[in-house]
Amino acid sequence: MRDGVSPLSLGRSPAPPTVLAFLCERFPQVAAQTWQQRMAAGEVVDARGNALTPSQPYQPGQRVHYYRQVDAEIPVPFQETILFEDDHLLVVDKPHFLPTQPGPVPRKPW
Repeated sequence: MRDGVSPLSLGRSPAPPTVLAFLCERFPQVAAQTWQQRMAAGEVVDARGNALTPSQPYQPGQRVHYYRQVDAEIPVPFQETILFEDDHLLVVDKPHFLPTQPGPVPRKPW
């Protein structure tokens, strides 16, 4: 976990030739260069937490874990209210529209 958020976990069979090819196929909206930078920073790992490299062969059924990055997020129009916090739990009062995990930036309807 990073800052209380678990990574996404992905797998695919039949397998593409490399981990980089797998990621590019699965997420065509993310450039190969971006995946290479994330891999160089150790942000793409296997099930044991070992950093994966772009040229590393992708094994059928292999689990790939990575942490989502949000480039632009819409600002929250108010201050959140923390109801309770200790070493293990954080309780926050939030409206229904406020996400609890990073996600894609919503597109305008026009």
